[in-house]
Parts: sequence; structure tokens; C-alpha cells
Amino acid sequence: MFDGLDLTSPGPAIGRLARRVQLVAVLLALTATSCTTNSATITAPSPVKCAPSLVLASSTMAASGGTGVLSIATTAECAWTASAQVTWLSGFSPASGQGSAQVAFQVAANSIPAAREGDVVVNDERARIRQEAAPCQIELAPTARDVSASGESVSATVTAPSECAWAATTDVSWITVTSSSTGNGNGTLSIAVAANSGGQRTGTVQVADQALTIRQAAATCSYTLTPSALSIAAAGGAGGPVTVSTSAGCAWTAVSNASWITVTAGQSGSGSGTVSFTVAANSGDSRTGTLSIAGQTFTVTQAGIVSCSYSVTPTSQTIGPSGGVAPAIAVATAAACAWTANSNAPWITLLSGTSGTGNGAVTYEVAANTGNARTATLTIAGHAVTVSQSAAGSASARYNSVASQAVMALPLKNGRHRCEHSRASCLVATLAYVLR
Repeated sequence: MFDGLDLTSPGPAIGRLARRVQLVAVLLALTATSCTTNSATITAPSPVKCAPSLVLASSTMAASGGTGVLSIATTAECAWTASAQVTWLSGFSPASGQGSAQVAFQVAANSIPAAREGDVVVNDERARIRQEAAPCQIELAPTARDVSASGESVSATVTAPSECAWAATTDVSWITVTSSSTGNGNGTLSIAVAANSGGQRTGTVQVADQALTIRQAAATCSYTLTPSALSIAAAGGAGGPVTVSTSAGCAWTAVSNASWITVTAGQSGSGSGTVSFTVAANSGDSRTGTLSIAGQTFTVTQAGIVSCSYSVTPTSQTIGPSGGVAPAIAVATAAACAWTANSNAPWITLLSGTSGTGNGAVTYEVAANTGNARTATLTIAGHAVTVSQSAAGSASARYNSVASQAVMALPLKNGRHRCEHSRASCLVATLAYVLR
């Protein structure tokens, strides 16, 4: 296409052609570049690229628990799962995801007085959380006590978990802890209150955040309890009222020193008043407990379950062959003790006292004997009573037979045998019949 051009001769045409050649060369170069195949290689994330970085908003949690926050930093293509290896970390939200994120989770309250640690795990990475120990819950009982001006010994009970250490202190010189003043877990304090020679005063025994307030009466206050002791049946029930006599302004309290005695009214007062209490049923031996009322000791004695013993009198009887109603058999025992009576022979019939409670008597009837002598027993209150009956042909039997005939042969008087009128006339008539 360059025919007829003189390329060796300079001129405007040649300049323009040179510029066109240069432009074509540039276009060809661009075309070659755009036609080159453009390819990209996609590779899976390496383990190093997918290892997340974990940052806790707070690595220490209060004993009360709450919500924790974990920041996860990783590449966009990194998938992860969040979990915990302790039960008190839970509720992860979200529990899984991809790329960087923030995860909220719940920390349960710590109920024990010891710190604990646990890990939040994201893939193979861990973030450790420490939770503070629960505060020691220490209780002191009683929390108030009134004592007399003469002073006395007071006891107090410390209740605490075994991990909790405590120390007892006093704020006044007239109150002294005479037992060990330090301990772990449960314990008992013995406290001595000195005599008071002045006005009413108050001091405290402090154990952790608990306080026992001791109020001591002035030297002029005196107290009298009426009654000073009481006996209660094994079944228990209400006790009192106990009258507290003192001067106006003299304060007092009433507390039980036995678990089976409960003060129901008059736990505290000023001046004269009354105290009532209840006693639980007793299923064992007799027992004794005390109440501290106005600095005085009130004694409660409760009976135990009665141990029943029985005495039976007589333990043997002999009955003639004609039988009849036998003399009564006496049973002696305690008022609350029950008993029964049974016949062990068909020819002995109980008439009364088949059962009873406390003292009593048993009566029975013996049938006539037409054969040989015989013996049987009654069981009365667990004791055997022997009943012997003579044979029908014995001398006593012949006498009884004659006597019976004599009585039957006696003339009637006013339609009745003489034996029904008088024992003496019956004997005289019988003798006259035999000697006729």
C-alpha cells in the first residue's frame, strides 16, 4: 500500500506515514496484550491462615456470673466453632461462624467459696476465664442474748462452709471468748460475761459480718421465774407460761438450749412478762433440756416412752369339780400400759377383764368336771395363770353333791330356797338334812 511513495524523500507525506506506522505498532501491542489468556489459581486456606486469634473482653468474672464476650480474629474464609470444656460456661451466641466475629456466652454463678477456671475453645485455640470465689456465708446464732448482772457463760454456734475461715472478736473487755476464737466451717463459741457492778451495758461478739449482741442487766435488775422447772409427757405439747418477774426497764430474752424445745412467745421483753414454749414428742428415753430466760436457767424434763411391766395375782387357783365363778385375778401395771386376757381351755370362760389399760381384774367361770382332775392356763398380761380342777369323784365332790341335794330338798320359803335368804340358815338346813 506504499507503492508510488518515495520513502527516501523527506516531506509532509513521509512524516504523516511515520506517525501512522507508530500508531499501528501501538495498537498491535495492545491487541496482543488483551488477547493473552488471564487465569487465577484458587487454593484452600492453610491451617496457619485459619488459626483464629482470641481476645476476651474480660478474663476474670465475678462470682455472681454474667455474660462474657469473646472476640475472634481470623481470615474471611476460616470456619470456626466455639465451645467450653466446663459446664459453668455455656450459651455461646453464635456458636459457630466464618471469619472474624464476636461471641457472647453465659457464666453461671459460683456457689462455692473457691475460685475456678475454665477454657473457651475455638477450633484448637483456647482462652482461659477465671471466676472469683463465692463469698463465705457465715451465720452466727443466736444474734442477741440478755444476761444477768451477776454474769454467766454464753454459747454461740457458727455455721459456715468448711472452706471458710473465721475469727471471733469482742469489742468490750467484760466479754471474753473462752473457747478457740478461730476456726474453719462449723464451730461453737464459749463466751464468758463478767459480773456487772454498774448500769445496763451492751457488747458484741463479731464473727465475719455477723454479730452477737450481749445486753447485760444493771446491777439493780433481778429476775425471778415462776415456775423454775416443768415436766412434760412423752407426747410433748405446749409448755408454760413461765412468768418473768423483774423491775420496770429491766430487759430480758428467752432462748431454747435444746433442739426439741421451741420458744413460741415471749422471746424478749422489758419488765415483767411471760414466756411460752412447745416440746416435741419424745420417742426415746426421758430427757432434760433447758431454756435461758432472763439470765436464769429453766429446766424442762420430758418423760420417755413407758416401759411396761405387769404383775398378776394370784398366779394359780384350784377349783372344785362343780366349777363356778372363780375369785378375780388382779393385774397391776402403769396407767398407760395395755394388756389382754385369754383362756387356753374350752372349760374356762372369761367373764370380764378380757382387756384393759393400767390396773384391772379378770374374772372367769369354770365348767363342772365330770371326769378326772384337769389343769389349764389363762394368759393374762403376758403371764400364765394355772387353773386346776379336782376330779368328779373326790371327797369334796361328794360333799358338794350332798350339799346340793340338801339345798334342793329344803322346803321353799316364800317361793325361794333358804339358801337364798341367809347363808347361816342354809348351813343349818344342810346339816339337818345330812344327819336325819
